[in-house]
Amino acid sequence: MKRPGTIGLCSLFIALMTFSTPVIAEDKSGLFGTIRLGGGVVNTRPSGLEVLNDNEKRDSLEGKANRRSQGLLLLSADIGYIFDESGATLMAAINTEGSISLALRHEIVGVGELTYSALYEKKEVWKNPYLVGANRNRTDAESLGVAMDWERILGSGARLALKHQQIDIADDLIGQAEPGLRRDGADTTLGIGYCWDLDAGGVVSTDLSYVWIDRDGAGNRGYAYLVEVTHELNVDRLTFSTYVELKNTYFDGVHPVFNKKRNESAYRFSEMITFAAPFGYTNWSVFGVASIGATAANIDFFDSSTLFSGAGIGYRF
Repeated sequence: MKRPGTIGLCSLFIALMTFSTPVIAEDKSGLFGTIRLGGGVVNTRPSGLEVLNDNEKRDSLEGKANRRSQGLLLLSADIGYIFDESGATLMAAINTEGSISLALRHEIVGVGELTYSALYEKKEVWKNPYLVGANRNRTDAESLGVAMDWERILGSGARLALKHQQIDIADDLIGQAEPGLRRDGADTTLGIGYCWDLDAGGVVSTDLSYVWIDRDGAGNRGYAYLVEVTHELNVDRLTFSTYVELKNTYFDGVHPVFNKKRNESAYRFSEMITFAAPFGYTNWSVFGVASIGATAANIDFFDSSTLFSGAGIGYRF
């Protein structure tokens, strides 16, 4: 069964911390979790790499893709357990994008909060994205990784994060035909950040990351800079979650199809409003979300833009 592409929307919701990141329950031991169901409409101009249900064929590698709209279903679930004696928390999360995470979080007095995670993601990519005049076929891209987060370092608002992901393409036809475009390899991310509690003004968090993109093909190997800012504000039963992302990516080798080095600049912006306990239902919530994003590349084939709006419900136990 074909899965509709989401044009990077998963990353937006992950960054908002509302759809795919487990939330620590109250300061008590035992089981907790959250289930969220939502949907909406996405209007997008996909890049040549994006997999959708109706963009299998390209007549040319030149120019930008046409805009299209489609419905999108979002479903996520997370579950955790806080151990009474140690205070450690074991968490697991899954969502419709095919990503799964398992994490162990523990706070050390005077040191900070440490989280160790195992990550898995499976998504669809084109066997050969650059095929022209015929339908492109899909294959799976699997990512297996580990991550470490050190938050509230030595009692401050500082944060340090390290993530390593191994990427494997099941049937990389373009990589077999052109070694410079092999996509197997690994991504390593080092990030630093700081969190400010502004009391009535909410909580602001900033992160700066550097990504090493180590792929077998020189045309897909490079590095990226990523800046992220999040703001969460609680007003009675309303929560306003804002996310802004800026990213620049540079590739080392000349792209053999376009005969130039590829570079990209991207931005993402999302706003989610959550209303807790609607009609007095304590453990329930409803939310609305809007997001916009775009990638500008020096090669039109890789340009993209996305606009999404939707709503949903959540249940916490």
